[in-house]
Amino acid sequence: MDEKGLAIGGGKVAERKIESLLRCNADVTLVSPSITKGLEEMITKGTIHYINRLYQSIDLENCFIVISACNDKNTNKQIAKACHQKNILVPCNI
Repeated sequence: MDEKGLAIGGGKVAERKIESLLRCNADVTLVSPSITKGLEEMITKGTIHYINRLYQSIDLENCFIVISACNDKNTNKQIAKACHQKNILVPCNI
């Protein structure tokens, strides 16, 4: 696949969904100010790229799929709406 995947949020849900993207050979970037130990290991190994900050709309550039796994429902809705406008896949259960 080697498509650009973006994960927003650094918790266990993001970790699990990133693992799924990696199984599909996605080139994954994670955006979050805090992360789990498992995500930290992926970053250290160079398995995923990491941006240590809150989500910004520019993060969606050139993405094929976005995983929005924030703890804030409103942020997840905002991200899903932006993805729909840009025709980016965004699986969500908000």
